[in-house]
This record gives sequence, C-alpha cells and structure tokens, in this order.
Amino acid sequence: MNPSTGQGAINAFQDAVILVNCLYDLLGDDDDEDKGSLPMEKISEAFKDYRKQRFPHAKFQFENANMFAKVMSGQILSDRILRMFITKLPNWLQQKISMSKAGYRPQVNFLPRVPDPPNLTIFQQKPSKRHMQETKEHSEK
Repeated sequence: MNPSTGQGAINAFQDAVILVNCLYDLLGDDDDEDKGSLPMEKISEAFKDYRKQRFPHAKFQFENANMFAKVMSGQILSDRILRMFITKLPNWLQQKISMSKAGYRPQVNFLPRVPDPPNLTIFQQKPSKRHMQETKEHSEK
C-alpha cells in the first residue's frame, strides 16, 4: 500500500467495517440455543465471509498501489513516459479516474446509512440478515 495516499489507513477502516458487520450477523444467529457461547464453526464462517468480502478489494488496492509506485518512481523509459502522460492529464479527468475507484465504501450495517454521492457508482455490500430482521421486528411493534 502506498503510504502517501493513505491506502493503509483506508483499508484498515474498511477491514474493521466488514469484520464488524460479519460479527454483528454472527451474534444475531437465532440458531444458537445457548446465547452465551458460539461454536468455532460459526466463528470460522464469519471470518471466511469477511475474507470473501474483503480480499478482492484489498488485492485490487495492493495491485493499484504497486502500479502507482512504479509509475511515479520507476526509472525505465516506459515508466517515465507514462508518468509524463499522467501528470499532464487535465484535473477534471484525474478527478474522474480517482472517483471511479471510490465506489467501494462499506458501511456499518446497524448504523444509519450515509447517502451515496451523486454521479458515483457504489458497489453494493452484503446486506445484514440480522439488521433486516431487527428492522422488521421494530416496524411490526
């Protein structure tokens, strides 16, 4: 991850949000008769779900950071040409490219949703079964 772009911090926040969502759903399973303990299988399932949700995005960020570092500090001719081309792009195009990568923004399922910004395609995150159930129960009261 490129520290100058804050990718490590952003990925840490995204990891935390997805992990909290997985644990939130885990703790809401009605299948567990004994609410005081969780079987290891359920905990393993939660971490597998976390990995399934996070790995593709973290891998994309890692690969993107490597490419960025190579372009911005690469010494071979092709890196220099690409760096010169990228730095000459108009600001509006640079912002558009940057915003296209901002569509992955997981949110904590049990908190009010932050509205999606206009003109930005947002990746849909996995819905929370527990939150949907709690919302349904609350609306029925």
